[in-house]
Amino acid sequence: MASKEMGSSKLSLITISMVILVSLISFPSEAAPGKYDSSPPPLTKYPPPTPGKPYKSSPPPPTPKKYSSPPPPPPVHNYKSPPPPKESPPPKKYSSPPPPSPKYKSPPPLKESSPPPPKKYSSPPPPKYKSSPPPKESSPPPPKKYSSPSPPPPTKYSSSPPPPSPKYKSPPPPKVTYVHKPPPTVYKYKSPPPHHY
Repeated sequence: MASKEMGSSKLSLITISMVILVSLISFPSEAAPGKYDSSPPPLTKYPPPTPGKPYKSSPPPPTPKKYSSPPPPPPVHNYKSPPPPKESPPPKKYSSPPPPSPKYKSPPPLKESSPPPPKKYSSPPPPKYKSSPPPKESSPPPPKKYSSPSPPPPTKYSSSPPPPSPKYKSPPPPKVTYVHKPPPTVYKYKSPPPHHY
């Protein structure tokens, strides 16, 4: 019987101590300060102000982080993000001037004209005269026409006209000049016979 009373008294002491602990933990303000509370005082963010100095203001907000590249835009719901812009290729450098517009056609380049081929002679060309060319046949000069002197007016007493005055002579007979033909030229190449003058 004594052992049972001792066990029940121990259980009751344990339960009472548990209840006191729970009440102290849940209601710390009701207990006397320093009597049952063995926990340290609550820590504060800022130290207590020193006498004679005002309270410090709140610390400045933290500076945002600097991005090397701009931050990506927030995702838009129900919309597809546009594709990134394509980089335009660099302009081509022309070593020669650019082709003209199709409206105005440039004239075609001039073709280099080749010299005409030399003519092939079936027969050799006629030889050149080393000496002076033969003189042309000169026709005899036409005879000069002399106007005959007008007869003097008839006189009343003369029956026959007087003889012609000695001042006017009859025209001389025309001289005939003969031109000698040059000897025929001898050709080295075979060709048709020379023409006779």
